[in-house]
Amino acid sequence: MGIGVTDKGNIEFTKNELQYIVTRNNAVITTIDGSKHEFPFIIKNDTLFCSLGSFANYTEQIISDNNNSIKSKVQLEVLSDEPFMLTLPFSFPKTLAIPYFQIPGYLYGTNNIHSSDGKQFKLNYAGPIDYPNGSKLLTRADRSTHNGIITVHNNVVCMIAIGEKLNGHQHSFDNEWMPRFIYNGLLLDTSAPDVDYIGVTLGFQHFPKRYGHVWQDPQTPSMVEYTQGWIEGCKGKTLTTEIFYFADSANEGIPAYGKAIREHYKHYHQSPLVRASRSDAMENIAEAILKDGWNDEHSFFIQSSDDYGRVRGDAAWTGGMQVAYPMLKAGLKMQHPRAIDNAHRFITNLCTNAINKDAQLLFEEYREGDWHVTGWWGLRQDCFNWGDKPLHSAYVNGQAAYYLLKSYECTNKKHLAWLNTAQMVVNTAIKSQNEVGAYARFFDPNTGTAVDYNGFQSCWFTPAAALLYTLTGDEKYLASAQKAADHYITWHQKGELYGTPMDTHDAVDEEGNLAFLAACTELHKVTNNPKYIEYARVGMDYEFSWKFGYNTAFTNNPLRDLNWSSSGGSITSSHNIHIHQMGNLAAADIYYLYQQTGDEYYAKRLKDTCIWGNGTYNRFDGEFGFGLQGQTTEQFFHTDAILLPWWRPWDGGVWEAYLPWAPGCVLLSNAEEIPDCFFE
Repeated sequence: MGIGVTDKGNIEFTKNELQYIVTRNNAVITTIDGSKHEFPFIIKNDTLFCSLGSFANYTEQIISDNNNSIKSKVQLEVLSDEPFMLTLPFSFPKTLAIPYFQIPGYLYGTNNIHSSDGKQFKLNYAGPIDYPNGSKLLTRADRSTHNGIITVHNNVVCMIAIGEKLNGHQHSFDNEWMPRFIYNGLLLDTSAPDVDYIGVTLGFQHFPKRYGHVWQDPQTPSMVEYTQGWIEGCKGKTLTTEIFYFADSANEGIPAYGKAIREHYKHYHQSPLVRASRSDAMENIAEAILKDGWNDEHSFFIQSSDDYGRVRGDAAWTGGMQVAYPMLKAGLKMQHPRAIDNAHRFITNLCTNAINKDAQLLFEEYREGDWHVTGWWGLRQDCFNWGDKPLHSAYVNGQAAYYLLKSYECTNKKHLAWLNTAQMVVNTAIKSQNEVGAYARFFDPNTGTAVDYNGFQSCWFTPAAALLYTLTGDEKYLASAQKAADHYITWHQKGELYGTPMDTHDAVDEEGNLAFLAACTELHKVTNNPKYIEYARVGMDYEFSWKFGYNTAFTNNPLRDLNWSSSGGSITSSHNIHIHQMGNLAAADIYYLYQQTGDEYYAKRLKDTCIWGNGTYNRFDGEFGFGLQGQTTEQFFHTDAILLPWWRPWDGGVWEAYLPWAPGCVLLSNAEEIPDCFFE
């Protein structure tokens, strides 16, 4: 496979005498009145040149040319103070097969246009230009973890990416909703009858709308406000950025996007800042949870530190075992008696009081003196399970079962009640497993029978079943886990994983894949079958597509003045636009894959993850603008979007709330058997 630039400025991909050409079309200037002006490219002194009339002069020169990638430096000599945006579209002909498109961290395939009713953009290939389901999208480059757009078609994977912003100018707007920098952007347009367009922009536009928050709120801008980032106030300046081109064969189909992610990371990786040592992070986070995140009267880890969440405790996911297992592991590592004791108390409470005997499953949340079928998500009309007939969820039950078994394993298999409870849950899941290998996503609380299968959250039963085989030797658990893994890998082959978090309207998300990674680890440990390493590679590429490989720039505080690092943090979903700590749950799986393959790429990504996690908590009271030492938010806003229906600054702001599940993820990555060098 080769990549090169033709004398017409086209990017040409060649393979075995065949040519795949992504055509660089004319440069397009858009002005503030909406008018568009096209200008041709020429080759001048081995440099791509475009005179943009009275607006600017564009030059692009190759600075790195490898077999599969080109990196070029762009200079924009600005000649006018008139606001404008420059679009660089690339086209390729439509074929019978619909291409797969990915904007890492933002768009995956169609973003589940078939069953998501969320407000996030969903690609309606070759359909009308509309929103939220449409055929054309422009967005700001920092919506993506890798500032680019990838397409897989005709057995080729291509990527075009651009620097997050233009260097050489900063705005000084008084309005904090306006960007501090001239951000660049990304383009996807499938609306034309014969060709598709991908590309980049200097300056940016959100089109058709700027997807920003879940609920309407009078204090935050609507999706039709702040949609344009102009190049303005720069007359006489030369602005610079870089553009990255990649192409390779895609014989493995859609998962070939991982090649583009890996190559981009190689060229543009930036390390996160080390903000805390491993020992300090573990101690400070654990102490904060024990002090501020524990309900001693009812023996549970609280949902959140406000009045609403302090009297509620989940079984898993947003609390419960996602805190208890990390606390237990950390307590054993630190030899911290209270950490061990509180973890024991919660797990015993769960196994004694939270069992729904009718369904043979766990209740999801403790509140108002009793355990209930659904949690906070069942009290919100915009979430799954809202209403009078809530259902048991695979996410909570599957994750709880897996972490119960991990807790049983790390305490020398002494607590049979933990094993028995997890076994009860997994037995119910296996009864629901269908002919293709999928477990049910939701269950009837009166009978434990399957209600729905359309979602990836049920993958959490897979690592639990695999680990149950390890612990019991019962072949039915291994057979079930293997059948499930062979099913869930087919989701990866389509490149759209959805239906895990209960508050994302079936949007494509990062979280469900964490279960798949754990399943690959557990299955390989017990079978030594190299197939599960290959599955893990595919799953890891998906996780890394959500994980920042560079440090984004911030307009607002607290993250701006903290010089906070995004590299190593993962975006949660295409619906809930923010960085969260859940990717740290996969630290042990990344390390295991590195051990099995010796691939240094995994080592670097693991180091990013571990160091980043330890930079997310308050080292002292109020460091992130709220909270006490050891506390952390679960939401870091990296772009011009905000999730919640109350005012907080975007692009550098945080949700000022303490939810112990988030630091629990970081606590686990610190407590795993991972060498210290990955935290330094």
